[in-house]
Amino acid sequence: MAAPGYLQVFQQRWVVIATSVAACLLLAAVVSVVLPSTYTAKATLFLSVKSPTASLAELSQFSLARVGSYPDLVYSDDVLTDAIDALGTDATKSQVASRVSAANPNGTVLVEVTAEARTADGAADLANAVAAGLSAEVADIENSPGSTYTVDLDVRIPADPPASPSAPQRVVILGLGLVGGLAIGAALALLLAQLDTRLRTGHDVRRVAGLPVFGRLRRPRRVGGALVIDAEGDGYVEAVLNLRQANGGVVPTLLLLAAPTRDSAPDHVRVGLAQAYAEAGREVVLLETSAEPASPVPGISDLAERPGVGELLASGSTDPTNLLRPVHVEGPGEVWAIPNGVDEPSELVAEAHFPPLAFAIADRADLTIVQLTAQSRPLTLHAVVPVADVVVIVARHGKTTEADLARMVTDLRLEGVPPIGVVFADVPRRHHADLAADWHADDFTSEPRRVPMRPEPEQPQAPARGSTESTGGTKASQDRARI
Repeated sequence: MAAPGYLQVFQQRWVVIATSVAACLLLAAVVSVVLPSTYTAKATLFLSVKSPTASLAELSQFSLARVGSYPDLVYSDDVLTDAIDALGTDATKSQVASRVSAANPNGTVLVEVTAEARTADGAADLANAVAAGLSAEVADIENSPGSTYTVDLDVRIPADPPASPSAPQRVVILGLGLVGGLAIGAALALLLAQLDTRLRTGHDVRRVAGLPVFGRLRRPRRVGGALVIDAEGDGYVEAVLNLRQANGGVVPTLLLLAAPTRDSAPDHVRVGLAQAYAEAGREVVLLETSAEPASPVPGISDLAERPGVGELLASGSTDPTNLLRPVHVEGPGEVWAIPNGVDEPSELVAEAHFPPLAFAIADRADLTIVQLTAQSRPLTLHAVVPVADVVVIVARHGKTTEADLARMVTDLRLEGVPPIGVVFADVPRRHHADLAADWHADDFTSEPRRVPMRPEPEQPQAPARGSTESTGGTKASQDRARI
């Protein structure tokens, strides 16, 4: 995965990273509160050596040679016993020894005694008691009878109660929690990116299907429980313009929106595209292949359980006049919908009767939009694909999987009509992408991708001798047969 890919993964899964950071920070905060506070105090002793016969250099050399051995004496039984007696504590010598230490800073005659305790006063008292015991121990050892040198290890800087605890270091613990949370979150995001096959970017679509993404359709806003579609702001106008460019600058007569799964293409997708065409002054007919009574899209929810496409296909009728239902949209154009219908004819009947119906509707409107899945009824892919001049796959951002897309592309190619691209539905508003960055030169053509199938005009019979019928009637019938 390239560096930009990592950044993209982190942007898409920022919730995982944020959750990991929050969890680790919370854990670090709990640890810093649960851990008991520890206070540290330090007492400083100064070594002085006297001798009536030694020179100053000899005294200095003796002092530096001896002072380095004194820190280890804080663990002697005499020093620990004196400290316990001075404090009047019940602690054992091993317990006291674990809480004290001593050191000699390099090149000095100082000995620093450090003590730790649960309270500030306890730490200071322990450090001073051990320092006093160490001073007495050194005096007993060094100042024996007959010694040339007189050694004094005096407490010059007694320990004071510290103002704040030395442990736990809460800032450090929280910092480690933050770093650990970022590391764990990043690792989880990358792991999920490898396991998650849902489509989110044009690169994903191109890699799986070799198709461009013509539109990123944002989730409509809700007003009073109903969805309000903004064709311009929600990306539908951009998608329509890109579709037209990809089709050689020609608006399709029948646009097939192929959805890999039932929930890949919400109702507002087809209505939003129809509204974008209507805002350009076109008349659009929506052939409904589903009826959702609970649909939040105005004009769609009331199409359930109404006569419609099913009845037309079953009867073979090509007159949808009484079945057209207006769908309110903004713009100079109009949008009409034909309900899915109650009747459900067989697939063979649908395939036989749909082409004449599609041509009849094309005589009435500029554009027909059909949105369906491989399982849609009564209209099926077999019935619609031969008549459609543009096929676009609708994928739901973060919902449709790579397998769903690949399966739909395969189904359409087996039908003989490969799709020209993909539109993403329900893209979060915070997501922005340059669609053109993933486009190739062959994604757009200078002429329509496909001329839809038209019924073969009946061959005119030769006029009888002396007949006044002209060939103009034949041409008129051919013109009426055109979409």
